[in-house]
Amino acid sequence: MKAIKIAALVLILVAVVSGIVFSFFRKEKEPPFSFITVEKGVLIQEVSVSGKVKPKTEVNLSFEVSGTIDKIYVSEGEKVEKGDYLAVLERSDLKAQAREALANLEAEKAKLEEYVQGARPEEIAIAQTKVENAEVVLQDAQDDLDNTFEKAENDLNNLYYDVKGILNEAFLNADDAVNKQLNELFTDDLSDSPSLSFTVTQTQAKIDAEQGRLKAGDTLSIFKSDIAITPSDHSALDMLLEKTESHLMELSDFLTKVSTALNLSAGLAQSTLTTYKGYVTTARTNINSSLSDLRDQIQDIASQKITNQQNISTKTATLNAAQNALKLAEDELALKKAGYTKEQIQTQEAKVKLAQASLENIRALLKKAALSSPISGLVVKIESKQGEFVSAGETVLSVISEADFEIECFIPEIDIGKVKLSDSAEVVLDAYEGVEFTAFVSSINLAETLIEGVSTYKTILQFKEGDERIKPGMTANVDILTAKKENVFLVPQRAVVSKNGSSFLKKVMPDNSFVEVEVEIGLKGSDGNIEIVSGISQGDKIITFLGDYD
Repeated sequence: MKAIKIAALVLILVAVVSGIVFSFFRKEKEPPFSFITVEKGVLIQEVSVSGKVKPKTEVNLSFEVSGTIDKIYVSEGEKVEKGDYLAVLERSDLKAQAREALANLEAEKAKLEEYVQGARPEEIAIAQTKVENAEVVLQDAQDDLDNTFEKAENDLNNLYYDVKGILNEAFLNADDAVNKQLNELFTDDLSDSPSLSFTVTQTQAKIDAEQGRLKAGDTLSIFKSDIAITPSDHSALDMLLEKTESHLMELSDFLTKVSTALNLSAGLAQSTLTTYKGYVTTARTNINSSLSDLRDQIQDIASQKITNQQNISTKTATLNAAQNALKLAEDELALKKAGYTKEQIQTQEAKVKLAQASLENIRALLKKAALSSPISGLVVKIESKQGEFVSAGETVLSVISEADFEIECFIPEIDIGKVKLSDSAEVVLDAYEGVEFTAFVSSINLAETLIEGVSTYKTILQFKEGDERIKPGMTANVDILTAKKENVFLVPQRAVVSKNGSSFLKKVMPDNSFVEVEVEIGLKGSDGNIEIVSGISQGDKIITFLGDYD
């Protein structure tokens, strides 16, 4: 029985030892790195410097931008509190720009929200309606163009329809002029040798008239043949109109030669001469009337063609615009149905940031155009007037602090860019270790001062409140608050790696491996932390120290 108990104890001991060994070898090796979990916090940037306490001087206040003074709210000798507005520049243009920038920002945000969430059913329905309306407009434009073509053809056909009558009338007038009106002026009119029926004192005039009569007969024959069958083709009719005009011009020239012969006639009784001239005048009137009607018709046809082309061009442009509008509406509908790509969302995010930056820039300019008192004190001098133009940095007025002393310090070149007027500061005097006083930056000398070969800039800070413990010559340790951001992602500066001008963090993955992610850095804090603007999310694990694997 005792042996059985011993055997049982041995078995139990073996099982325990085996479990311990198995657990030891099964245990995963801890990763050889340290990390922090990303959280949001407050980032403070400070510039620390030492200085000396001196008796107070007055604070000269100026605008950071140039402009015309709109209002001065105080007068000399008036007591002011910290933050009171003292003067403001004319800024109606900036206010208008700020309103426009705000509206643009809201519009870009709305677009981004639509891009992220996708189009709502009612938006798709609206887009569908736009497509349907565009289709109706396109059909109307097509119908309008078809009607314009039809009207253009009808109007032109009506004008060409009148051509036959005009040509026939022209021939009748021409025939009447040559064969009827001038019948008594010639003998053997229809022969190959027509001759004048009266004597002409100038041989050439007689020859011109008689040859002209012969040619006129030929012209009439050709004229009659041309219009015997009137073509329907517009181009052929245009050519026939031109030929008819040429025929009439030839006959008009013939009448001129006959008139010349009459003027050089001899032996004709005055009454006969008058009658003959009357015949020529009647003939000329008929020819000129036909020429006028013919040319009017040619002009009307040409004008109608121009009008038709203009109307068709206008309607065609309207049709093209309607086609483009339909294509745009169809693309918009397709986009709303399909949703937006990652690239489109990123592009819209960039537009939102750009709009936000634009608004902040304008608001910064507005702030710079308003002058407020950085301290509670007394206005001792006003050097500018309302309506006067002042340059940036030009002293507008001066205020004496209620405190009795100020601090003079010299800030190195590497830090001076962070410091600006009115920045708050905490001060500890060596004489009162552990006691904090408050101050603010009242002036910065733009001229450098070399101290041990280092460029520094003289900076004056005013105590915000008087205190009897403060004495001239005391050493002051000053922490100037140059920037502060709340609710931002913070990581230690040592965790950030720079490569080729970009910044990266090592992000821990669920399997304890890590990847490098590109990030956008922002403000660097005085506590060793740095702001991460984009590239990480809350809860991410970021490596701060990476050891070597065994």
